[in-house]
Amino acid sequence: LTLDQIVVSKYKQDALANTINKDFDTALKSPTQNDLVTTQNDVIKRVQAGLYFEVETVKADPASKIITIYPKQNRGVNLAALRLAESQIGTTFPLWAVQIIPPVQSLPVLYFDIGETDLTQNTQDRLSDIMWALKRWNITEVDVVGFASTVGGNTINRRLATQRAQSVSDTLSSNDINADISTQYQGALQRRAERDNGINSFHRVEVRLPNFEQ
Repeated sequence: LTLDQIVVSKYKQDALANTINKDFDTALKSPTQNDLVTTQNDVIKRVQAGLYFEVETVKADPASKIITIYPKQNRGVNLAALRLAESQIGTTFPLWAVQIIPPVQSLPVLYFDIGETDLTQNTQDRLSDIMWALKRWNITEVDVVGFASTVGGNTINRRLATQRAQSVSDTLSSNDINADISTQYQGALQRRAERDNGINSFHRVEVRLPNFEQ
């Protein structure tokens, strides 16, 4: 063999080796349908094993790396708990996007301090839970109803009810959720309910889903 023939032969061997290596890498990076199904089933089993609440179904899409969980209706598991669970599951599966879709339900009541219209920390936390649920439900329009007790004058209390609703509406609007504001201050007509339930029960705002029976 001449030197030229040896060089050409070595070049062909290197090229063949590179082709084999590329084919092998492609095979590793392109899982078969059976591989995807196995991954899907494994993820679903692991998710279900770690849940403390009952679910209607759990879905896992290996292609898009999305886990979707549909809990059953359960009065003992509120939106805050489901939102926390979503975050915790996301930590367990860092390469996946995790979303819990709660059952459509009445939203938590937002309470205010007496005579105040600013959101307390507790109210802000509850409102964050509400916005999380609305986004999971793909709902972008809600009704916001403000209340006030009869402590003080009627004019002031009507204004309080409106301003409380406006505070909640402003936060919703900044998160791309439209709010239709109204108030339900009834003056003397609500005093019996205040005696039965306490005046603090009227220092509130309700976020309601249109066409949903509360």
